[in-house]
Amino acid sequence: MPVPIEDWIDEVRKHSGRAVFMGGGGSLNSMIHDNSPDGHPSDALQKRFASRARKILDEGAVGFGEIAIMHLSLADGHPYENVPADHPLLLELADIAARNDVPIDVHFDLILHDMARPDYLSNSNPPVLKRNIDAFERFLDHNPKARISWAHVGSDMLGFWSAAFTRKILAKHPNLYMSLRMGVGKSHKNFPLSQKGVRPEWLQTFKAFPDRFFLGGDQLFVGHDAHGPPLV
Repeated sequence: MPVPIEDWIDEVRKHSGRAVFMGGGGSLNSMIHDNSPDGHPSDALQKRFASRARKILDEGAVGFGEIAIMHLSLADGHPYENVPADHPLLLELADIAARNDVPIDVHFDLILHDMARPDYLSNSNPPVLKRNIDAFERFLDHNPKARISWAHVGSDMLGFWSAAFTRKILAKHPNLYMSLRMGVGKSHKNFPLSQKGVRPEWLQTFKAFPDRFFLGGDQLFVGHDAHGPPLV
């Protein structure tokens, strides 16, 4: 579970020449998902959200994230989170990020058409998963100066985030970037790597957009009593 930056910022500052941080996963997320899941935040919440976002930057953060838009639950105890990508608070965050020239790192499980929940997903997810790409593109278009990092290329549980789709959306939205999650975990669809190296369709994609990808992490380190592979 994400925690507010105040819980660990002092440790990062001890290594200020070697480490930077992003914030909002433990605070902005809850304001969106817990306080305004219907997409209609009160004026008071909008002001509190913007104030918190500005404070995060004042504390030295170099961006916002990881911010959840659509987060599938992969097992019991793993959260399901979902709000429209064009949620007013997310649009406000895009404007704040653009004004301060910082990126937003988002977790967004892509759905290109309505579908029944696959049997391999947790029952914490709804029975029907709804198309969500249209609102995500409105989020990208809202402020072209806002740099959006879409986390976890290679973590595709539903089969929509293909190399072909990636080339199409990167060409359409020049403010979109992507980070690669290199550990396969439970993500078995459209993974860029094979035993022989990078899959040809992904290699073509990386070469076509060489300045739009970077390596990400998101590996969980658990004790010996934990069960199952890491989840993202």
